[in-house]
Amino acid sequence: MKKIKVILTGSRGFIGRNTLTFFKTKKKYELCPISCRSGKEIKLPKAEAVIHLGGRVHEHNAEEKEYFRDNVDTSINLAKKAIQAGIQTFIFISTIKVYGEAEGHYSEKSACHPIGAYAKSKYQAEQALTRLFQKEKDKTLVILRLPLVYGMGQKGNMRRLDHYAKKGWPLPLKAATQKRSFLYVKNFCAAVEIILGQKHLKEGIYNISDPTTLSSKELYQACVKIYGKKEAIVFPFPKIVRKLLARYSKRAGYLVQRLFQTYTLNNQKFENEFNTVLPYTTHKGLKETLINKTD
Repeated sequence: MKKIKVILTGSRGFIGRNTLTFFKTKKKYELCPISCRSGKEIKLPKAEAVIHLGGRVHEHNAEEKEYFRDNVDTSINLAKKAIQAGIQTFIFISTIKVYGEAEGHYSEKSACHPIGAYAKSKYQAEQALTRLFQKEKDKTLVILRLPLVYGMGQKGNMRRLDHYAKKGWPLPLKAATQKRSFLYVKNFCAAVEIILGQKHLKEGIYNISDPTTLSSKELYQACVKIYGKKEAIVFPFPKIVRKLLARYSKRAGYLVQRLFQTYTLNNQKFENEFNTVLPYTTHKGLKETLINKTD
């Protein structure tokens, strides 16, 4: 059986590494990792699709122009090369941050109010790619907007929460009952596989998230339980303290906002369009991640 060749950018990142591992078990597909760093000529092998994971994520020392160069200019350049090479499907990986930072439940029809260079550059790339592919009748653009992604090799806040749970440390999450959407990296890979398997793929923007939501409190309790500890100890975090943190530290204020804010995705469009529900609940994804982790 002839394999379907798929170009993958960003293969060295957390999601990229997991994507390579996932598709190694799929006999139908052959992933071809490439680099598309700015300033380098992009050379594309023959392929049927592109998964564009590459780009600049959150970096404290990066200048705004670097985000737009790496997330907008490089994406457009790659897409043009793909079109010229006759590649049929272009999957662009975006973020739910294009909706903004306000509390809410977001669908693909929600207004976008990106804040910060990362979110603004991703949204600008979405718009530019949409305009580009509107001129191409036989090429398809799919944009996937992702929430916080977790799984093997996870970094950032999820890695820190994992560390605290393993130690069984008490955390001020008693009032953190607001629901949030997450995405297990294997659910991301499953979504991409479903898209690649479509004979008559429709272009569009899709929110992708686990079929279940958890609050920050529930997330921490689940992690503690998976490690076999006693029930997680959580205690109150007074609003006045949260406000003071937000006032004197922008970074701390942002973290507190994320912990105590409802921020969920409506992913019914993906489920209805592809007649599927992603296989892992957040509880199941967490259990597989923490039990199998090696660090």
